[in-house]
Order: sequence, then structure tokens, then C-alpha cells
Amino acid sequence: MSDDLLGFSQLEWTAVQAIAVSVSSFILVVTVIVGVRQLRQAARSAQFDAVIRMQGLVDDFREDRRQLFENLPVELAFTRDQFALKPPTPRKQPSLSYGERRRMLLTPEQTAAMASLTDNDLDTARRVITGFNDLGQLIEDGFFPESTFYDKHQVLVLRSCHLVEPIRRHLEDESEGGNYGRTLLRMRMTAARYCDNSPKHDDVAAVYVSNSQGRRLVYQAKSGPLKRTRRAMARPFREH
Repeated sequence: MSDDLLGFSQLEWTAVQAIAVSVSSFILVVTVIVGVRQLRQAARSAQFDAVIRMQGLVDDFREDRRQLFENLPVELAFTRDQFALKPPTPRKQPSLSYGERRRMLLTPEQTAAMASLTDNDLDTARRVITGFNDLGQLIEDGFFPESTFYDKHQVLVLRSCHLVEPIRRHLEDESEGGNYGRTLLRMRMTAARYCDNSPKHDDVAAVYVSNSQGRRLVYQAKSGPLKRTRRAMARPFREH
């Protein structure tokens, strides 16, 4: 009995099968590579779309921010020391010591500035608080990339949050109640962390609130570990 099948020997059929397996494997590898590339492209497109939507939300209340910085007295702005050391979580407000509560009180200058605000000033501030609050909530929920937002807007967040904090507290106490706008406190802390550790800033980086009426320093960036290492490698030791 012959071992040939359709004129091919068993050895030749084995070779054909090996070639078929190799071709199938090659096609599978190509398909996987193409699929991975398509997924990466889809991920890039989704990330790009998310950044565009995020920037759109930032621009939605640009005019309100402009009015806020032009019209509100700079004396109103909080300093870094007037914020709690730990911001509230989405579900819990940290307990504050007596000393910390006293440190966070409005100064007489800030109290006088609050008394000078008009209803229009309060409405503008409320829209800015709402805009940042909605944006911050979407970032916390993972809809927008946190690093992209804070790399670009860290100073804007610091300036805005420091300026509206007295108004946010007033609205929380007088009308809105509960935990109104406390997402801003977490946004401020995150922006501060980015500002302190960003290679774009040195430990002398300062954030000001200013308008035609004056200028006030609200935030002095600290020196993060990354920047300390970077400066130590970039220049020789100098004794101060």
C-alpha cells in the first residue's frame, strides 16, 4: 500500500502542514499588531477628545473669571496659611484643631473687603465656583486627565481658589449650606502639589492676584524633592 496521498508523500504533507501553521501564525501576529495599533489610536483619539472637552469647560467661564479678577479687591485673597492642612474628602470634612481654626479666620482687611462686595460680585464668584467645582468633579471621576489639566492650569486654579475662598465660605454658611464648593479645596491642594514639584517652577516661584487696584502674593511654591535633586545636579553647592 502506498503512503502517498494525492501524489504527495507523508513527509511532503508534513511540510505543507508546517507551512500552513506558519502562515496562520504570521496572519495572527499581523492581526494582533494591527489590532493593538488600532486600540492605541482609539485611545489617543479618546484622550484628545477628552482634553478638547476639558478645555471647553475651562473656557466656558473664562469671562466670569476675567470679571472676578478685575473687580474683586485683592485684599480679599487668602494666603496659603489660611487653608486647612488637609482638604476635605468627597465624603468627610477633617477635624480641625482650635489653633488651625483660628489661623483660618478672615483678617480684618478681608472682612472689610467682603463687606464691599456687590450682589453682582457674589453672583460672578458663584458661577466661577460652580465652574471649577463641576470641572474638578469630572477630573476626580476620571473623565479628564488630571496631569494634563494641572500641568496647564495649576496657577489659574491657585489664583482663583485663593481669591474666591472667603466668598465660598460665605455662600456655604449663608445660603448654599452643607459642603458647597469643597471640591475647590481639593483642587487647590492638587494644584499646589503640581506647582511645588513641577520642573517648570523653582522654589522661588510665586503666584499673585492682581488688578488695577493692587497686587497680592497668595502662594509661594515650595521646593519638592525632584526640584531639589535637579538643582543639586545642575549647580555647585553654595553656602547661604
